[in-house]
Amino acid sequence: MKRLTAILTPLFLLVAAATAAHAALVWDSVDSTYLLGGPPYSSYDVTKNGGEFYNWSIPYYHSEMGLVSPVKDINATAVGNTQVNYPSGASMSFDSQIGGGLTTSGLSSNIATNIDHNNLGASDGVIVRMYLKSSLRRTFTSTEDTAATITAGYTGAVNFYEKNYDWTTSSGDPINVMDPFYGYKIETFTSVRTFDKSQGLIAFKPEIRLNNDQSNASFTMDLVSDPDIYYVLTSYIIIQAELWNADPYFNNVEVLDNQVFEIGNWDNPASVDPLMFTSSVIPLNTPVPGSLVLLLSGLGGLLTARRRLPHKNCDS
Repeated sequence: MKRLTAILTPLFLLVAAATAAHAALVWDSVDSTYLLGGPPYSSYDVTKNGGEFYNWSIPYYHSEMGLVSPVKDINATAVGNTQVNYPSGASMSFDSQIGGGLTTSGLSSNIATNIDHNNLGASDGVIVRMYLKSSLRRTFTSTEDTAATITAGYTGAVNFYEKNYDWTTSSGDPINVMDPFYGYKIETFTSVRTFDKSQGLIAFKPEIRLNNDQSNASFTMDLVSDPDIYYVLTSYIIIQAELWNADPYFNNVEVLDNQVFEIGNWDNPASVDPLMFTSSVIPLNTPVPGSLVLLLSGLGGLLTARRRLPHKNCDS
């Protein structure tokens, strides 16, 4: 019995540790005035959602900029829509959706854009530019000294036809401007800044930046339990998309056929499935789901083995 007790005691301690060891993060809420960081901040901008449209025989110009004003409600969604009808009977439409909200461990943005075209012929030229940005910020504190993992990542459908596209110029314009080109660019930013109530900003962790080729990343940092210390999680995602079906002089117009230019899933325009970008802070001593179950399973196994052990003759 003493041997079994010696085995079970550490197991019970592990169970207690698994259920108790876990640092709590205290997040601000939408209606709170939290320390020096203020309440959660959000800004949603659709600064470009249109462009220039030409017909070979009847040249004309159309431009739509800043269709959607910044939205301050962190749970709101901004939507922009533009449609252009050509003299030839062709048409183009541009839809943008952007929003964001709070999660149990940080922030989440949703963003989607779609360039739709119908019956564009050899005389219908288009230069479309899309620019959408969701920017979020939230403040938190830690109730314990602990390390934490800061994660950032985006998921969702990207079905945007690309051709002759390169974003390497300093001005942000594609290099191959003498031919029709189509393409998109995803940029994200996540950081955690450490503030002291009396001193202000005291630490700025290296940020996470993601792009078309990298959809997730993480880093670790130390959090402290101190009434004078708080942290600010900042997160933003930018989507840029361009479609030029002609050279700058419209000497070479490429007819758009079945090419798709979508970020997010637009199979059902009434309920678009957007690109989702999340930034989270996870304390490293948070129990791994299932760890308690494994410990209890081991405990049960030992008890079963104990019952199966042959009993010694008390007279021997």
